[in-house]
Amino acid sequence: LYDVLETMPVYVILLTLDYHVTFANRFFRERFGESSDLRCYEYLFNRTEPCENCQTYTVLETGAPNHWEWTGPDNRIYDIFDFPFRDSDGSQLILEMGIDITDQKEMEKGMLASQRKLRAMASEIINAEERSRQHFAAELHDTVVQTLGAAKLRSQLIQNQIPAKAYTIFSQLQDLISESITQSRSIMAEMSPPVLNEAGIASALEWLAEQTKIKYGTKVVFKSNNGSAPLAHDVK
Repeated sequence: LYDVLETMPVYVILLTLDYHVTFANRFFRERFGESSDLRCYEYLFNRTEPCENCQTYTVLETGAPNHWEWTGPDNRIYDIFDFPFRDSDGSQLILEMGIDITDQKEMEKGMLASQRKLRAMASEIINAEERSRQHFAAELHDTVVQTLGAAKLRSQLIQNQIPAKAYTIFSQLQDLISESITQSRSIMAEMSPPVLNEAGIASALEWLAEQTKIKYGTKVVFKSNNGSAPLAHDVK
């Protein structure tokens, strides 16, 4: 058993009630040195009293194993497992195993940083797309819709000056123009719904549900508690 403990790539120690280390395997000794009969907080951190953040001795109060993280004097992070332990003579000890997880933590930090960058990039892409949609909707309103409106007005003026035979054709032409204006406004609303900025996300979702029913004939039920927190523009 001792041979196994000596070759393990984690540290294993036995602690007494008065903070002395009665056993430490090779991994612990190579990392932190010999205790020289000093208490753990004395030779590890050169302190005169136990560390405030130490959770090792909570197992004596609970009688159950404890799992926590500890930053050692080598500034590396260890995943700690503590167990209440009885020696062969019946004395109370604490068996502690520590796994060096510093590299894993660094990888997690790197992954989180990458995720934050990806979220920022995705947000910027969404914002750029939204700006393009708003710009296109504005252009559609200022050019196509305005031109169609002018064409409809002129056709109405001409209609009053033409023979009765052509009157019906002009009426059909005006209907086509009106339909084109309606379709253009519908496209504008779908690309950049004014209700989203004017009335908020709940009203915009209610509008979307209604449009879905009209456009696709799909039954949509929308419910809101009207208590949603303000959202950033790209989230909306």
